[in-house]
Amino acid sequence: MTDAVVDASVVVKWAVAEEHSEQALALLKLRRLVAPAHWLSESVNAVWGKAHRGEITTSKAESAAGLLLGAPVTSIPLAGLVKRALALSLATGVTVYDTLYVALAFERGVEFITADRKLARKFAGDPIGQKLIIWVGDL
Repeated sequence: MTDAVVDASVVVKWAVAEEHSEQALALLKLRRLVAPAHWLSESVNAVWGKAHRGEITTSKAESAAGLLLGAPVTSIPLAGLVKRALALSLATGVTVYDTLYVALAFERGVEFITADRKLARKFAGDPIGQKLIIWVGDL
C-alpha cells in the first residue's frame, strides 16, 4: 500500500455525499493517507460552510465532524513544509493553505489527490506537478 497526500476537498467527500465521493472513499482501501496538520480544521470548516449555506443540516454537520475526527489520515507537522509552500504560493498565486499539500507531496515524492479542479490546473504545466497531482475525478 503506497502513501498519498489528500486535501480537505477529498476528505469532506468521506463524510458528506457529493460528486466523486465514491472515488474519494475508494482511497481509504487503496492508500495510506497523509496530509499537513491543518487538514482537519480545513475539512471541518468546509462542513461548516455546507451547513451555513443550507446544503446540509446542523445534525449532518455534527455527524460529519465526528467522522472526520476519526478519519485515517496521518497529520504531518507544518513547520517542515512552510518554506516550500510559501515558495510555491509566491510562484503560482495559490494560497499557502493549498500549497502545503503540494509541498508535502513534493517532499515525499507521492501523489497528491485533490477534488479542487482549479488547484490541479494551476500545477498542470509543471512537469513534477503533472506526475504528482491527481484530480479525484480522474481516479
